[in-house]
Amino acid sequence: MEKRQSRLFRWFENLNIIPKMISVYFLGMFVLLIFLSLFLIITANRYAVDALTEESWTDIEYCETLIQKEQEDLIGIAEYFCISSDVQNMLHDSNSGLDVEPGSGYMAALQMRSYILSTVLYNLDGEPVMYMSIDGSAYPVRQTPENAIFTSLISDNRNYGWSFIDKNSSSFMERDHSPKLCLWYSVKDNRTRQPIGVIAVSIDTRKLLSVGFRYQLLYDTMIILSSDGQSVFCSPKNEIQLSEEARAALSSYVTANSGNHHGASIMTLDGTRYRVCYGHVADTPLFIFSINRYQPLVWNRITVFVYAIFAVIVCGILSIPMIALCSTWITKPVRKLSASMEEFMNGDESVRVSITGKDEIGRMGRVFNKMVVQQQELLETNYKVKIREQQARLEMQQEQINPHFLYNMLHSIQWMALKKNDREIANAAYALGNFFRLSLSNGQHIITIGQEFDLVRHYLYLQSIRFPDLINYTIDIDNNEKLSQALVPKLIIQPLVENSIIHGMKSSETPLTIRMSCRSNEDFTRLVLTVEDDGLGIPEDVLPQLPDRLEMEGSRFALKNVSTRLNLLYAGDYSFDFSNRPEGGACVRIETPIKFE
Repeated sequence: MEKRQSRLFRWFENLNIIPKMISVYFLGMFVLLIFLSLFLIITANRYAVDALTEESWTDIEYCETLIQKEQEDLIGIAEYFCISSDVQNMLHDSNSGLDVEPGSGYMAALQMRSYILSTVLYNLDGEPVMYMSIDGSAYPVRQTPENAIFTSLISDNRNYGWSFIDKNSSSFMERDHSPKLCLWYSVKDNRTRQPIGVIAVSIDTRKLLSVGFRYQLLYDTMIILSSDGQSVFCSPKNEIQLSEEARAALSSYVTANSGNHHGASIMTLDGTRYRVCYGHVADTPLFIFSINRYQPLVWNRITVFVYAIFAVIVCGILSIPMIALCSTWITKPVRKLSASMEEFMNGDESVRVSITGKDEIGRMGRVFNKMVVQQQELLETNYKVKIREQQARLEMQQEQINPHFLYNMLHSIQWMALKKNDREIANAAYALGNFFRLSLSNGQHIITIGQEFDLVRHYLYLQSIRFPDLINYTIDIDNNEKLSQALVPKLIIQPLVENSIIHGMKSSETPLTIRMSCRSNEDFTRLVLTVEDDGLGIPEDVLPQLPDRLEMEGSRFALKNVSTRLNLLYAGDYSFDFSNRPEGGACVRIETPIKFE
């Protein structure tokens, strides 16, 4: 597979410019159409899902309105019964321990309201005083403190509460035949407004959605559950018949989102995925659910048509930047080649252009690289010839001097000075002798870092004699014992120090501080030498030309010599940088590989 891709890429690179532009354009448009199509499909599906969800919530809100109308009717009936003299008298008699006779007005009012499933009147002790039921349910049970709603109506200043009582439940009547939504309403004395009992009025939950112009649709698709997962309402015609486990899952879901009046999610119920929307009926334990089978893609014809037109417009608009992008990408090698030629013309001899294609531009790039290499080889050959000539002249001069004779004479001068107690001359002779010894170093061109800094110390001591109290210096070698044994070209730091003294000293009265350091990187593979001073710094017009492009004279010839020797020794794997410090003065930094004997 990788070989096939590599062959395809090489085939494309070898195309000429015009076929390449056509191929890139059509490929780009093809990819753009794919991503745009995916985007439009996802967006259109999301819009259709949102529309479906909104429609479900609209149906749920309509169901809530129907149920709330039933609630308002029950509250009105309960309020009517609570202030009736029959109910007041029956509860007073029951709370006083007297026999209770049902009031004729109370019974007549109940018979007129045939849609009421049952009514039970309780005294303060929770004992049933009177009841009526139209579905054959009988024997109301005594309400104990376990009924939190009943207890709160008696003891707190609460008017009413709602509960769902399932069919065959023994919490309301011993024989209960219908599921019901029950209103528990506090009956208060008409004069003292203190609770004297509770009236429970209920309706059949199977008839909750039995009114309204959208009855049949709602009746056949909506599901109502209680907060504990009991089935309150579900039409037999409903395609979705939930198991007890599925109802428990829905109950857990709404409980986890108890702070939200509405909610929507994708759930797996009885092994099938559904889009579930729910709404909570206020003040009741009832939750209305709209459940539809999950489909990964939900389509709406109007939405698809709109997004198709949008896709055509977007493709037309994006084709303009696509053409510009293709042109930019195809002409990028031309710009690279042009920039490389300008850099080469400005003196950058290391410039290369990385163009791998075999088209017209690729062939031009390879010809340019070959020309640069040939030019660099010619220059390096010339530099090597000049270095050899300089080394030959230096060796001829060194051979004219007998090193042993020079060392012996300087040693004699040192002892003569000590004999006459002239330590300044003795120290100068000692420093000069060591400087010459380290400079010559038996003809070796590579010495250790420790030896190079010893040479610099002797050189600075001699310069301090020339400029008393005007030169201060510090030498900091990181990991001193190991790093001091690293090898560097001889006389690589001394020319930098000499340059700082010659060009950096501000006046004959202002001291100059030179700081030299030697560091390595974390894995001990690179050596960093730094020479800084607080002098005049490097002129801005000279700084870009260092170290190779200035006229070779004086100390600047020495800098050029250092750069050439670094290049010969490390073959380009080094850096030799000059800069000015923000607080004043110059900074020279050399980075090379670390080498040991």
